[in-house]
Amino acid sequence: MSPCGVEVTILLDWNIEEDTEGDDAANKRVLSTFYQGAGGDPRDVVKRIRPIVETFMVKIEPELAKIGSLGDKLAKVKKDGMPQSLLDKYDVIDDLNTFSRKYMHGEGESRCRTPLC
Repeated sequence: MSPCGVEVTILLDWNIEEDTEGDDAANKRVLSTFYQGAGGDPRDVVKRIRPIVETFMVKIEPELAKIGSLGDKLAKVKKDGMPQSLLDKYDVIDDLNTFSRKYMHGEGESRCRTPLC
């Protein structure tokens, strides 16, 4: 319901799935929508890559939840030489980290202005 004036209320459609989904599901939905060619802001999509990868890594190795950044998580995996499932994907994850890092941090003039599409 949405107020429209003093005495009128309009009934609106409510997408309960979007309003109740968690951050990981929302990030995956935006990435999937963009990947399928159904639109989305490229910079917004890139900013969702890192949280998706971090969540994936923590699901595989819960100890990584204690570590803040994706780069630090990767460093721990490489240093410890485990888990093997993350080591097998290390180069791909590191490439995603390197690519997305420049679009994640900072605001204003220091933020990367490299075109995405």
